[in-house]
Amino acid sequence: MKKILFFILAATLCAACQPKNKQSAADVMAGVEGLCESCEECEASDEEMNFKPLNEIRFGSWSDQDWLDNDYFRHLRKHIDKWLAGEVECPELEKYKAQIGESRFVIINAEPFVLGGMFIDFAFVEVPNLLFQVNVYSDVDEEKAVVTDYSVRAIKLADDKAPFTKEHILHIIKEHPENKLW
Repeated sequence: MKKILFFILAATLCAACQPKNKQSAADVMAGVEGLCESCEECEASDEEMNFKPLNEIRFGSWSDQDWLDNDYFRHLRKHIDKWLAGEVECPELEKYKAQIGESRFVIINAEPFVLGGMFIDFAFVEVPNLLFQVNVYSDVDEEKAVVTDYSVRAIKLADDKAPFTKEHILHIIKEHPENKLW
């Protein structure tokens, strides 16, 4: 039914966009109906029509707590630990390795990325004025409607500096323990 409505809308818009082609609404409807009679694709089942967008699978059921503590943040922490152990490369972090050391980080902002996964802004406690950005991508099993894996796609230094000091970050964490140091 949704496909039929889409075809009707599309045909109507196409007809409206071409002033030299003066078709009546009845002509447009007859053309669309004729297409659907000969088109097996229009016979989609309810199951085929009820697909979930991937970001709905990723984030649709999240609570406020999930936005503060989730597997995207945990995967980022694991990735940074692997970098510190020399198991993966992070050229953008390499410049600051001596300053970062074994420092933990705080999440400044996190939001879904339209092409999958999450954009995360974060700062290390030991160098709080440096704001880093990362895209942590997540794979989705569409049949089971679950996230199956995570990968860090890119870490880069943001153009802007973070307006924080170490004391400021620690004070916020103390006042708002729902925000964590990772």
